[in-house]
Amino acid sequence: MHVVRAEGVWLYGPDGETWLDAYNNVPQVGHCHPHVVDAIARQAARLNTNTRYLYESLVEYAERLAGTMPAELDTCFMVSSGSEANDLAWRIAKACTGHRGALVMERAYHGVTAALVPLSPEDEDGPSELAPHVATLPAPDEYRGPWDRSVADRGERYAALADGALDALAARGHAPAALFVDTVFASNGIIDPAPGYLEGLRARVHAAGGLFVADEVQAGFGRSGSHMWGYERGGGGAGHRHPRQADRERPSHRRARDAARARRAFRRPRPLLQHHRRQPGLLRRRARGAGGHRARGPARERGAGGGGAPGGHRGPRAAPRPDRGRARSGTLPRGRARPRTGNPGSRPRPGPGRC
Repeated sequence: MHVVRAEGVWLYGPDGETWLDAYNNVPQVGHCHPHVVDAIARQAARLNTNTRYLYESLVEYAERLAGTMPAELDTCFMVSSGSEANDLAWRIAKACTGHRGALVMERAYHGVTAALVPLSPEDEDGPSELAPHVATLPAPDEYRGPWDRSVADRGERYAALADGALDALAARGHAPAALFVDTVFASNGIIDPAPGYLEGLRARVHAAGGLFVADEVQAGFGRSGSHMWGYERGGGGAGHRHPRQADRERPSHRRARDAARARRAFRRPRPLLQHHRRQPGLLRRRARGAGGHRARGPARERGAGGGGAPGGHRGPRAAPRPDRGRARSGTLPRGRARPRTGNPGSRPRPGPGRC
């Protein structure tokens, strides 16, 4: 398809072709909505920067997002894509739980980063092709699956299939850090989960020590029509969700993440300068440049408390020899470097003690 413009629910080609857009997941209120176009233009005319800096529209947006979610989700991470949001959610889950295992749906897709490709088995043909830290569970398909809508407790039955995925992870030595769920199961054919299904999944992954991550790239921001977020339609409960575009985090998760960051910083190797502090002679040798050698002979002896400087301080430096600092036998003085040829404007390389 070659598309040149769009309006509302319609896409237009260069020769006047018209297509009904029933696939695009970006414009949730239609293409080129006047209200959205005006808001983008006003913001671009006023300020266009990243979220490193605070400004009123950013704070207002975060507060309005928080108003659509449970009160315990009080931390907002602004991101640019679903891949970035899920990658961050995966990092938070590992930091909070200390686990490395992941649960995803068969044929799931959650992003293109190196961490998320193993969590996106959309092209895998079976468990043998999965990464060792990933296990899959079947989607709650009421049309092709074993339980259709005539079964009253089908939601709980489909949720119980997660037990097998948890056992598979445990057999490979992994505990779950998180379960990732696209709340409309777009990669599985757009499925409306049965009542109690998401709640059952959440209860099981919590009992195993993991977090429930709702990937809202398809259903979020009102795209399902009836709810702001997809997890609300399936009984996902109130905890441990990280919608795309603005990841949300509980205070307890934030404290665990900060503690994990502090542990990583504590384990880092000491800087080279600290290593040198245990070898003070090395630093002193590097600090000496041309004309900067410590005085020897009587001057140093007087500084050691032998009648020279009071209090045992070192005395004045000995006067440098007249020939010190001059080049001898075609060499340069110590601490200086010969300029590189072919580039007269370049600075000479710094010698020891000049870095």
